[in-house]
Amino acid sequence: MVLALSPCPSKASDSVRGESPLVGTKGLGWAFPTSFPRCFAEFTLSSAEGSQHDRWRGQTHMSRSIMQRPGRPSPRTGMPLEFVVSFGLLKFNQNPEAATPSPLPGPTEPIFTRNFVCDALANLFTFASFHVLLATLPIYVVQIGGRQSEVGLVIAAFAVTSLATRPFAGQATDIWGRKRLMVLGGLGMGLSPLLYIVSTSVLPLIGARLVQGIAFGVMGTATAALLADVVPASRRGEAVGYFGMSNNLAMAAGPALGIVILQGLGFTNLFLVSAGIGSLAFVFALLVREPPRQSRPNSPKRSPLVVRAALFPASMMFFYALTFGGVVTFLPLFAVSRGLGNPGLFFTVQATVVMALRGFTGKLSDRFGRGAVALPGMVALAISLVLLSRASSVPAFLTTAALYAVAFSCIQPSMTALVMDRVKPEMRGAAMGTFISSMDAGIGSGALLWGVVSGLTGYSHMYLIATSVPVIAIGLYMWATRGKLEVGNQK
Repeated sequence: MVLALSPCPSKASDSVRGESPLVGTKGLGWAFPTSFPRCFAEFTLSSAEGSQHDRWRGQTHMSRSIMQRPGRPSPRTGMPLEFVVSFGLLKFNQNPEAATPSPLPGPTEPIFTRNFVCDALANLFTFASFHVLLATLPIYVVQIGGRQSEVGLVIAAFAVTSLATRPFAGQATDIWGRKRLMVLGGLGMGLSPLLYIVSTSVLPLIGARLVQGIAFGVMGTATAALLADVVPASRRGEAVGYFGMSNNLAMAAGPALGIVILQGLGFTNLFLVSAGIGSLAFVFALLVREPPRQSRPNSPKRSPLVVRAALFPASMMFFYALTFGGVVTFLPLFAVSRGLGNPGLFFTVQATVVMALRGFTGKLSDRFGRGAVALPGMVALAISLVLLSRASSVPAFLTTAALYAVAFSCIQPSMTALVMDRVKPEMRGAAMGTFISSMDAGIGSGALLWGVVSGLTGYSHMYLIATSVPVIAIGLYMWATRGKLEVGNQK
């Protein structure tokens, strides 16, 4: 890498000269006239593989914003610029073969491209096809002769297969491409609800749930991997926030829609509607134009099932999901025991606040760092659990829901973006499989753990004890990052 500026017309004593401490830049020097306003210059080097993001800041003297082509002299100083200067930001490439500097990242890079919209809509209809059955399926199990204990078995069959499928689905997206797996997953989401119609006993119904769980795991992992490929690195947090609104919209509207269809049209038509919604996920998967992926000479032929670089953000998401397992499982019983009204309002408020905040908190993580947003989210999570344990009125109950939603809005987009930051492009599918599996595992583990705790202490003390989970997560984050709020590199 060679970076050279011709001497300034000012005297040597009136200029600032320096040498970069970065490797491979010996002899690098620059000079700027002291008549220029003082500002900070940021030197950002990206390796040829995009695996490092080293930064060095140094005070310089610089004129107003200048944008020049490489080698073209500045009209103000006559210096030939071998890089781009804009508002104190100097950006160039460490790759010696690169003839031109990398473009400056910024908010002008679009998020809502064709691929992003198709990906988000495929994700929306995948979740909607699932959630439209969520509140009605226990009723169907009882109607076909199932016992109360078998209701849990039917529900668990979906969760277990979805969790088990994600690591393999992630690895498959890295090998065969995101679109192919999305198409397969969308096809499964469209066909699996039809199996419910012919399932007139519990055992065939469990088989149908296994098929749908596999399709859901494949589709959810593939859409997340494609998201990492099609959004600009400088706006990953913001893009994840917007993308996640499709999940929340399906969660907010799906169960209520399912009840309305069941009451008006019956189970057969409900399953047909679920199949139709899942087919829309298949359609939008077909409309995706997957960007070509560049293979790297030293990259492995097959990504691992579990990606180590994703384990740290996955652990943070696991801690959140561990509390969510207790909230979603026992909140209805807790609300009834306290006389807090309709427990469904908690989830309505939560979904509304999350949809309002996700894009904003994701944008904050792009600007200030992932940890700078995730850690306040953990604090909000701890406070919300304390308030929930003490809630004795409907306003306090719903205020807790809003604060719990703030916690999720801070933690999930920033940790998802951190996964994208830390892994190489050819391993993003497996990494997203690792990350999303942590959410599934946390919810399942939380339901079991807090079930035992609530049996020993009661619901109020259970939520108070759950406050220790985000406290542990904050301690682990600070220990693992040595107190730094930003970890990982944008690639």
